[in-house]
Amino acid sequence: MVDSLPTARLLLVLSYRPEYEHLWSARSFYSQIRLDHLAPESIEELLATLVGADPDLLPLRRRLVEWTGGNPLFLEEIVRSLWETGALVGDRGAYRLSGPIEAVRVAPTVQAILAARIDRLPETEKRLLQSASVVGTDVPLTVLQAIADEPEDELRQAVANLQASEFLHESRLFPDIEYTFRHVLTRDVAYRSLLQDRRRVLHARIVEAVERQYAGRLAEQVERLAHHALQGEIWDKAVMYLRQAGVRAHGRWANQEAVAWFEQALTALAHLPEARETMEQAVDLRLDMRGSLYPLGRFAVIVAHLAEAQRVAQALGDQRREGWVSLQLGDCLRQMGRITEACPLIERARELAGTQQDPAFQLAATQYLGLARYAAGDFVRAAELMRWVVSSRESGARSGFGRTNAGSRTGFLAINLSWLARCLAERGEFEEGLAFGHQGVALVQDLDDPYSLALAYIGLGYLHLTRGEFPTAVTELERARSATRDRSMILVELQALRNLAIAYAYSGRIGEGIELLERALLDIESRGIGIQEATVLNLLSEVYLLDGRVDAAAKSTERALTLAGKRGQQAEVAVAYRLLADIALYRDRADLQSAKSHYEAAVELGGRLGIRPLVARCHLGLGRLYGRAGPATLAIETLRMAVAMTSDMGMSYWKDLAEDEANKLITGT
Repeated sequence: MVDSLPTARLLLVLSYRPEYEHLWSARSFYSQIRLDHLAPESIEELLATLVGADPDLLPLRRRLVEWTGGNPLFLEEIVRSLWETGALVGDRGAYRLSGPIEAVRVAPTVQAILAARIDRLPETEKRLLQSASVVGTDVPLTVLQAIADEPEDELRQAVANLQASEFLHESRLFPDIEYTFRHVLTRDVAYRSLLQDRRRVLHARIVEAVERQYAGRLAEQVERLAHHALQGEIWDKAVMYLRQAGVRAHGRWANQEAVAWFEQALTALAHLPEARETMEQAVDLRLDMRGSLYPLGRFAVIVAHLAEAQRVAQALGDQRREGWVSLQLGDCLRQMGRITEACPLIERARELAGTQQDPAFQLAATQYLGLARYAAGDFVRAAELMRWVVSSRESGARSGFGRTNAGSRTGFLAINLSWLARCLAERGEFEEGLAFGHQGVALVQDLDDPYSLALAYIGLGYLHLTRGEFPTAVTELERARSATRDRSMILVELQALRNLAIAYAYSGRIGEGIELLERALLDIESRGIGIQEATVLNLLSEVYLLDGRVDAAAKSTERALTLAGKRGQQAEVAVAYRLLADIALYRDRADLQSAKSHYEAAVELGGRLGIRPLVARCHLGLGRLYGRAGPATLAIETLRMAVAMTSDMGMSYWKDLAEDEANKLITGT
């Protein structure tokens, strides 16, 4: 969320303890305000409220400040402890000392004070408070009644006493009465006062109580059940409920939370006997976890989990599971930029999919192979594969494996329509691409599916961006960014940001474009999202050029060329050649020969890959170059070729630039 703030009209205020570490300090939009202990005047005001303004209490008040350092919770608990032990008598705000101040003793920490207060409770109340601490910070009365060994009348009286002592507060009346601890420290101290065996027994009893009392609506209690089954060491139920909790969190886009649940499920699974069912769960859980780690861009973690899943699936001799693991592993390597390693794994998965009666497997394998061919710059093959996916009668069929955020049939179809639109944009087939792009957006714009919606808008925005329709591109890409905001979808958000940045830059908002791209590059590098690195470096180079920062553009493009060549991203290699030519042409002392050779290399590779928009822009660049180096007739001929190509593709922005350059040469202006 912090990363989404720079362009948002939003103030985010957070509080944290000094030992918490974060990475916000370097952000230009971050400010820190240190919150020290209460100022003297505030301490005096609080103490006057707690103990009273009697001058005889002045020595005690000084001692209280000395003991607590001005910590308000510590002050409140010490005063309450002194009243409970009889050191203070009277009413709140009008206390009196019962003896000499020298006789007053207090515990050194607030936790010790709370522990002493709990120890002084009558046995029934102490036992009930401890049981409540096992239930959690929020304590439904029905659950407490089920695990407490107390008659109902005594239990209600004990709860009332705990409320009067301000250990518990009533927090809800409907549909069930629920209590909460006044402070989380109180709950922690009460919980730690129990022996481990007693805690485990109570956790297990809570699972039984919740299953019994919420039998008709267990889905509402799955997180509670997961926690207590794990702590109660009921391992089979722990695995079941933890996995359900992970799936539930994933379904509401809380991917970080989902990962934590799945990790705990794997921990619980390790306590079960190694049977076939357990091994199958070990594979399935890791595939589930991959679905939540993927939008977060945590690919190194995914690879480690999938490598283990692959080992287990092979040991089982389960080709279907092995195929799904191979597919997801291949796609993960693609995202890391390891395309030459990814393609064989995905091809192998597609072969296995052909032997299985699982339409979702076949569709996913075809989709991922299409994405791999797109990454390699093979847009013809990528488009063929995507067309097969979107035209299949089974498109969007669901399966128990390989869960992704695009969980619906409609979302799956919209995502593939978006990628098909992007393939067509790369080849300059804009009209057909726009039809597919609009179809994808129409499918999901009314659904609660931000993942698919964001990708649909990105596809449509990319079409307009490549065509040079920058205001429309900004509109679509801002919609994509809005869909990803406040969601755990960094992978998709980065796609939206990188394209929005270039659209901003060509709309005159160069500073914003540079800021977005530089921030995106930092995220990509820190997360190891290799597939986006060369793309963002090329885009950053283009925006640097618009800003007149030629040296920065050159450095960025050279890095992009090296990475794209090493990773097999041929389209990014072609873009880098074009940018190196632009850079050579626009230096103070233009290197026309270098510019010419780079434009020609871009045209050769771009023509071989069928990237017509890039080839058209290269002809515009060559026309400008010939206009400076001569002969003028060659410059005009080359520019007219650029005009014809851009006009044929409806790239009005670039057509107008080419026409202006040609007219200048013709008129001699």
